[in-house]
Amino acid sequence: MDKERIEEHFKIALYELENGSTIDELREIITEYEDVEDYEVCAGIYRAIEMVSFITLTVFAKQLGSKIRLRFKK
Repeated sequence: MDKERIEEHFKIALYELENGSTIDELREIITEYEDVEDYEVCAGIYRAIEMVSFITLTVFAKQLGSKIRLRFKK
């Protein structure tokens, strides 16, 4: 597994999200890379999607205040 390649595609995916790409578009790209079995690219993109989704969820929860409680299992 090439961790540098995964990190590179993680950063590319974050850049794409910052510049208007949607999570659904990135999921479509993952599917294309799965078809050619390039799983390092998939891992980088997936990591970016998960990170952005988590951050979005926590920001949303904070905005709603006490209406939503996030609990994380150890």
